[in-house]
Amino acid sequence: TQDLDQLQKQFPDKLRKELLSMKQDLAQQIQEKRKTLDPLLADTRFDTGITLAEHSTIHLPILTKDLDEAALLGYLALLQTNDPEFSAMFEQLLEWMNNLPQLQKKE
Repeated sequence: TQDLDQLQKQFPDKLRKELLSMKQDLAQQIQEKRKTLDPLLADTRFDTGITLAEHSTIHLPILTKDLDEAALLGYLALLQTNDPEFSAMFEQLLEWMNNLPQLQKKE
C-alpha cells in the first residue's frame, strides 16, 4: 500500500479533477436512465460481475461501492502499473461484460 500511496501522489491535479468530473457525470447519467437500467440489472447475469468485484483481495474498497477519489486513483494506479492481481480481475470483468445483454438503442 505504500507504493500505491506514492503512485496516487504522482497523479496530476488535472487528472484528479477530470476523474471526479467523470464520476459525477456517470452518476447523473445513471439517475437519468434508472427506469431503463433497473430491468436490465435485474438479469441474474449481472450477479457474476458483482461476485468478481466483491471477491477481489485488492486492498482498496470494492468496485461495487461508491468510490472516493483515493480509491479511484488507487485503481487507476493499479491499472497503470499492470498490477498482476488487478489485471487478472480486470480481464475477468471485461470478459463478463462482453457477454452481457445489450441495451436496445432507441430510434
